[in-house]
Amino acid sequence: MFAHTKYLVAIATRLPASSILMRRLHFSLLWLVMSGLLLTPAVGQVNYRLQRIPIVVGLSQTGLVNEMNNLGMVVGAHTPGGVITGFVYDHYGFFGAEKTVHSITKWIAIPAGWTKSSCVGINNYGQVVGYFEKTIGTQTQRIGYYLDLNLIGGGVSTSWNYLPTPSVSSYGVKINDNQDVLIYSADTYQGHLYNLVSTNLMTLKNPSSSVPLALDFARLKLNNAGQVVGRDVNLSVFRLTPGLLLEFPPLTGFSSINDDGEMAGTLPATGLNKTATPARACRYSFLQQVEGLASTSSYSSDINNSRDVIGGLAGSPAMFRNGEWLLINPLVVGDTTFWNKPNASKGPISLSERDGTGFGQILVQVDVSTTTGSGRRTVTTTEKGFFVLTPELLP
Repeated sequence: MFAHTKYLVAIATRLPASSILMRRLHFSLLWLVMSGLLLTPAVGQVNYRLQRIPIVVGLSQTGLVNEMNNLGMVVGAHTPGGVITGFVYDHYGFFGAEKTVHSITKWIAIPAGWTKSSCVGINNYGQVVGYFEKTIGTQTQRIGYYLDLNLIGGGVSTSWNYLPTPSVSSYGVKINDNQDVLIYSADTYQGHLYNLVSTNLMTLKNPSSSVPLALDFARLKLNNAGQVVGRDVNLSVFRLTPGLLLEFPPLTGFSSINDDGEMAGTLPATGLNKTATPARACRYSFLQQVEGLASTSSYSSDINNSRDVIGGLAGSPAMFRNGEWLLINPLVVGDTTFWNKPNASKGPISLSERDGTGFGQILVQVDVSTTTGSGRRTVTTTEKGFFVLTPELLP
């Protein structure tokens, strides 16, 4: 029996906001007006203004971005001073200066004994979850935390605390707008849902057998309806709704879910040679069927509540929107020096909700590979860059 009441209620509808979030509603509405989300989406040509996230990745290129919310805030980890540290990138300047990276050490003194940190998930109220990390012998141990950036107060008064520890090494990976936190236990391969307000904690189980799900960390997502999508250790993809476990064929890589339970992912390649079918972007639709979005090589990485899907088409970043693919490269403006380097591989990560342009911001990772030497002395190095693409309507 599930202990998290909210999670039990929402089978086909979104969960009601908690009393704390109701007090924050005026901020949410203000942001909607600011970003144009209350406007009728405009129809017309759009450019994407390119902005590189100025994180420090170090000589080892140790740095990553994990998630972007609808406020243009991005979380991940970078290496200032050579130490892997969680960060929040503030595109619109909620904490003062726009387009600024803030290490979490601005708000949290890393607890004694822990050497690394990362920000893994963020919701639309600026609440962050992640982990502190340390190494004991050859074993890596993590402990989860949440950080409330208090956007209502302009970020002047923050608070943080540890998350529950259902196992030796467990940490927060996602947080939704109802303050449900998805906790992953790396040592037991289990997932848990914890609510910051009610403090209820439950383990994700198969509703028919009550056996805990054995999860692979990759692609775990949580929507505002409390649904969880991911894959198990056998690489079978699932969507867990209260009282219902929906399983998909192995290796069908659904990687995201919106608040209506629709998922985006990639169908695996099949066949050989002339009969081969390439990997293809797909969506699990309202009609409860897997819908292929392309017949050529493609993939999906994120879906928003407008059913827009971001991913790649024939090796190029692309968005599936209103029934057709939109190639991103020709629309990018700004300093494209790194973006257009030879051997640049671009992988979209997140897609936000539509704004006044009728489009949403896109978070992209760009890897530039350089090979030197020959034969056994061949060395390949990769430089990372992370970008926020902001849509701008053409006049």
